Amino acid sequence: MIALGADHGGYRLKEAVKRYLEEKQIPYRDFGTDSEESIDYGPVAEQVARFVAEGKAQRGILCCGTGIGISIAANKVPGIRAAVVTNDFCAEMTRRHNDANILCMGGRVIDEETAVRLTEIFLTTPFEGGRHTRRVAYIHKIEEEAVHFAAPKEEAAAGIALGADHGGYRLKEAVKRYLEEKQIPYRDFGANSEESVDYAPIAEQVARFVAEGKAERGILCCGTGIGISIAANKVPGIRAAVVTNDFCAEMTRRHNDANILCMGGRVIDEETAVRLTEIFLTTPFEGGRHARRVAYIGQIESKGL
Repeated sequence: MIALGADHGGYRLKEAVKRYLEEKQIPYRDFGTDSEESIDYGPVAEQVARFVAEGKAQRGILCCGTGIGISIAANKVPGIRAAVVTNDFCAEMTRRHNDANILCMGGRVIDEETAVRLTEIFLTTPFEGGRHTRRVAYIHKIEEEAVHFAAPKEEAAAGIALGADHGGYRLKEAVKRYLEEKQIPYRDFGANSEESVDYAPIAEQVARFVAEGKAERGILCCGTGIGISIAANKVPGIRAAVVTNDFCAEMTRRHNDANILCMGGRVIDEETAVRLTEIFLTTPFEGGRHARRVAYIGQIESKGL
């Protein structure tokens, strides 16, 4: 059983995936939306995520304009590992390494044919286990501790919190050079080399630093940007966005008020990482209807499972 959901921006992708599931005779439940008329993504994300977390579906598929906002909302539900995916490599790796149980895609980022291909990869790729089991277990630990975490209400301090595992180390160092050049203060939480480390503890440190108001925003890097974003999003008050292109870097600030940028060292190069960082740090939040949607993410956090 697959749980499906989308807002207006992801409606056409959802319908394409639905046709694929029918063709393959894979059972599904469609939580809407049923047209391209504008709706909020948060309630749909929550319904699908809870359906999966409660064991009523093996996996879920969610679509919005970029895949980002709907993934942030879904990741606020304990037990969910929602992955924003734009290419075949990430669709495979998020299953093999993150045991992702919800696939998130953007209708303004990929086409219907790509969405179907990514769905097939996601549904047919197994979890590798091994060292990745330990990393997924740490995400669960963050979830358990989140119920005791209360972010302060004061205005955030200036500066950027940086973190990466070995797969994102080179991107982090490139971003660090950019921040130094622009004289933007930062705190680096590691890693300090390309020697293998687990991403989740670093994600937690950076996310808590941002959520506690000790930094205005954060930047996290791992191999794909996905695992480290899932871990960060388990901290209340965090909206961590996996970004691979300029459009998403801008939209996640304008529409999601994202406060942590997540990038993949095996997906983008250093020059692109610096450009996405600049867009992320200079783009304002639009507010308006998007403020209501961001507020709903906070409501999901307060409910738990």
